[in-house]
Amino acid sequence: MLKADAANLTKFRHPSLLNLVEAPLEDKTVIVFITEPVDFNLASLAFDSSLRDRIPSEVDLKCMVLELMECINFLHANAKTIHMNLSPENIYITQEGKLKVGGLNFIQPFTTAEPISVHLDFMSRVRDFNMVPNLRFGSPELTTTSLITAQADIFSIGCIIYFITALSKGRKDSQLYLLNQQDITAKQLHENEVGSLQRRIEQMLGDFDPNLKQIIRQMCYTDPSSRGFLGQYVQNGWF
Repeated sequence: MLKADAANLTKFRHPSLLNLVEAPLEDKTVIVFITEPVDFNLASLAFDSSLRDRIPSEVDLKCMVLELMECINFLHANAKTIHMNLSPENIYITQEGKLKVGGLNFIQPFTTAEPISVHLDFMSRVRDFNMVPNLRFGSPELTTTSLITAQADIFSIGCIIYFITALSKGRKDSQLYLLNQQDITAKQLHENEVGSLQRRIEQMLGDFDPNLKQIIRQMCYTDPSSRGFLGQYVQNGWF
């Protein structure tokens, strides 16, 4: 699992996927691999005060999300792969302001639109490394049905859009997450939170732009009548 991120980065090439420079090296205690230089990941914007001026503006947000969606649309449409681990910790920004996606530890190949069965071990941990994706940004299927489609990545993107927008509005701590669980690997807590997500979304989106509200509702399953795949959001110019 620890080696999977680097191994999978060598399989795919896209301008917004993190570029692996040197393959993993390991000994009995560490695994190390080298990527292209990055400045920070999006998660660090929440707690590193020195990065406050790097929080995206509304225009920057649209560009960033477009880069993210084009990258994940490439994984879905071309590589026939679900990322399944999209979260701010796995989205990096270069010195030039370009977005780079990593965290390919949990990717799942698919061949049809039918859901695939995915088993996650919620009890295991290797030191500080969680053996499941960050459930603050994980779709309901991860803990309810374990039957996953590419829609799981769209849900995560909706949560990430909310996270970045909340940061730009000066929100902090629990106000930064649509799924606000403290233990990001707790299966039962995740099930409970997604069960009340629709009510929480309406509370948290109060001062958001109306178009952005609608997109987050669609991506996070609370407006299922207009749910679509990533290509729909890119082609319609919603970002």
